[in-house]
Amino acid sequence: MTLVDRGLDLLLKGVEPEGYEAMEALTAFCERHGLARLSIDQGLGPETLYEPVPATVTLSGVAVGFPVGGFLQATDDGRTRSLALF
Repeated sequence: MTLVDRGLDLLLKGVEPEGYEAMEALTAFCERHGLARLSIDQGLGPETLYEPVPATVTLSGVAVGFPVGGFLQATDDGRTRSLALF
C-alpha cells in the first residue's frame, strides 16, 4: 500500500476474485474508499483492476507515473509521524 497523489495505491497478493459480482464488489469498494488504484497479483504478476486516473506521485513539484508495486523510501517526517501513532 502506497499513498500516491490521488489516494491509496493498493496491491493485493493471493486474492482471486471470481465472476462479475466479485469484480463489481471490488470496484464499489475502491470507489467507496477513494482508492487511486487497485491491483491484484494472482501469481503471474500484478494486474490493475481499478485506476480511474493514472496513479502519480509528485517529486520536486513534478507529477510522475507510479508503477504498480513501486516503492517509495519513507521520509524522516513520515517516519516520525508513523512512530507517533504507536
